[in-house]
Amino acid sequence: MIKSAQKATHGEGGFTLIELLVVMIIISILMAVAVPTFLKQKQTAVATQAKANIKQVINAVESCATSNTDGLINSPTGRNCSDPAIVGADEPVLKNIMGAGAGKVQLSANGTTGFKVVATVTTEKGPGTFTEDHKADGSIAKDCAPAGSKSCPAGLKAGAMW
Repeated sequence: MIKSAQKATHGEGGFTLIELLVVMIIISILMAVAVPTFLKQKQTAVATQAKANIKQVINAVESCATSNTDGLINSPTGRNCSDPAIVGADEPVLKNIMGAGAGKVQLSANGTTGFKVVATVTTEKGPGTFTEDHKADGSIAKDCAPAGSKSCPAGLKAGAMW
């Protein structure tokens, strides 16, 4: 009786070493494909968030300038709409995204009618920036660095979309 029980369980050995190695190789191949794709998507999300933050700040600055009686960004008779403290007071949600460092947006004056917004990000090539410069003549220049990264294509032309 004991011998027949040992014979019955002896044939059920589980997985062989070869089968386990094949499964591990398949999982490794899938990981080699999935991880770089995930990292690229993460970088794209960071760049998209930076651009959205720039747009939020620009909208707040333009809204502030509209409320000035002379319509200027840096009004001598009204409010200085390129001052981060004033923009942050008008739009409290912007206080979280304005400042220095990665993931933050900086706002500065460019004459009485112009302003510059710079978003700092961490890219696959290290620290990077997205800049939108609203000049006194009404033109808008966009730039990003480092050039050649996925979120900052090389050969970006002035005024082009990122």
